[in-house]
Amino acid sequence: LEEEWEREIDICLKNLNACRVDENPKLEEIFEEKAKEEAKVEGMVPELKQLPAHLKYVFLGDDASYPAIISSSLTRVEEEKLLRVLWS
Repeated sequence: LEEEWEREIDICLKNLNACRVDENPKLEEIFEEKAKEEAKVEGMVPELKQLPAHLKYVFLGDDASYPAIISSSLTRVEEEKLLRVLWS
């Protein structure tokens, strides 16, 4: 009877292990997922349209990324202050 129980327990354990989901993904998998997401974002190039004369584009990121539209009548100091607020 005891052997039968042990066999039954072994079968149950094997079935449980076969269905087990790894709740803690490996660091490599996490970094790969993050790199894929970043590549998607970097690959997106926004379409810049012609603006009226009183507006202009500024870019908050490197390589003309993260465009913002501001007034073209701002002084250089005002523009720098605005950009600092937008960057933070």
